[in-house]
Amino acid sequence: MVADGEHEAWKHLSGNAVKVYTAIHRRFNGRNNGYIGYGTRDGLAVGLSEPVTRRAIKELIDKGFVKVIKDSSFSQSRLTREFAITAFGVSMDPPTRDFRAFKAGEKLTFRTSKH
Repeated sequence: MVADGEHEAWKHLSGNAVKVYTAIHRRFNGRNNGYIGYGTRDGLAVGLSEPVTRRAIKELIDKGFVKVIKDSSFSQSRLTREFAITAFGVSMDPPTRDFRAFKAGEKLTFRTSKH
C-alpha cells in the first residue's frame, strides 16, 4: 500500500492509524486521489469510535501519509473531508510522499492543499 512501507513513519503508526489508512486506500480507485472522502463516522466500519478515528486521521496527517484537500463543512450540507494519499500523485502533480520527512520524536506540519 505504501510505496515505502519499510519507512520509519510507517513503523511508528498506531494500529488504529493503519486501519484508517487501509480504509482510505481502499477508496482510492487510481483516479480519485485528492477526492477521497473519509469522515470520523466512517471509522465505525473498521471497528473504531469517532474520537479514535479522529485521532488516527490526525496521526496520518501529522506523519505525512495523507493530506486534507478539502475540509469538512456542516453549514448547509454535510460534506466530509477529502484526502489525498501522498504516496500517489494528484491530478498532474507527482506524489509528495510527505511521510519520508518523518523522524521519530519530531512533529511535522504540512500545509493543506487547495485544489
